[in-house]
Amino acid sequence: MFLIKNNIIFYAFFLFTLAYSQSELDNLIKEVYSGKTENAINAMPRLKKEFSELPSLIFLDALIDEDIERSIEKYKIFFKYYESSEYADDAIMKISEYYYTKGLYVESSRWLKKINLYYPNSEHIDRSLNLYLRTLALSGRQDTAKQYLQTFKKKYPEVSFDKYLEDNFEKETANIEETVNKKNNNVFMQAVEDLKKSLTPKQKNKKKYHFSIQVGAYSDMGNAVDVRDELLSLNFNTRIDIIYLSTKNKNLYAVREGYFKSKEYAKGTQKKIRSRTGYNSIVVDINKY
Repeated sequence: MFLIKNNIIFYAFFLFTLAYSQSELDNLIKEVYSGKTENAINAMPRLKKEFSELPSLIFLDALIDEDIERSIEKYKIFFKYYESSEYADDAIMKISEYYYTKGLYVESSRWLKKINLYYPNSEHIDRSLNLYLRTLALSGRQDTAKQYLQTFKKKYPEVSFDKYLEDNFEKETANIEETVNKKNNNVFMQAVEDLKKSLTPKQKNKKKYHFSIQVGAYSDMGNAVDVRDELLSLNFNTRIDIIYLSTKNKNLYAVREGYFKSKEYAKGTQKKIRSRTGYNSIVVDINKY
């Protein structure tokens, strides 16, 4: 009985100490956000000795690190292991804003989309959505940006979207289409043929492996290339197939992954794409289109 009472007292003390340390960390993080870093820097050696595994401490360590490159890597590690932390969305914003300022808009958009996917109630939702739309537009994916803008308006009616983006999407798209139409038709057709040869690998045993995962189908080749490159950077074997849409009498650029015997065989890879990129995909029979 004496031993049990001692254990209860020990665990009660431990929980109290843990709660106190968490409160201290929260206060230090607030101070850093307000521009006061001295207390956090001074307390860090002690906190690391006593509570090195606390997620909030790992986040605070990244927050006060003056080496920006090292700080970003710490945020990435923090998010990898503590996605459920209350500071996970803060880490995402730090990473995405870093890439945005570096002009790496595709990489920035990859991180920003996580806010919408996993943290729709985040305090950063307004800024993250607007910044995400900007990264899409700046990386040449105006069509995708317009689609997301309409989706976001329905999902987040309380969010104020950047008026500049709304007013200029149509104008920017029109300018791009006008530029493309001015190009010589022969040059364009040659580019299409080159695309078919270089981006769509020859199938082995087409009859046997005739299912593929389709991530998206785009009227703009640039949008398709951006999505393909994003997936390639994550070690997926992604390609672009040019498909003809008879209902609209036009070609589309389909971003596709792999060749599979059946839809069932494709499901595992389909789940990986969803978990690593956020893209929803479908399994298509490539013999049909």
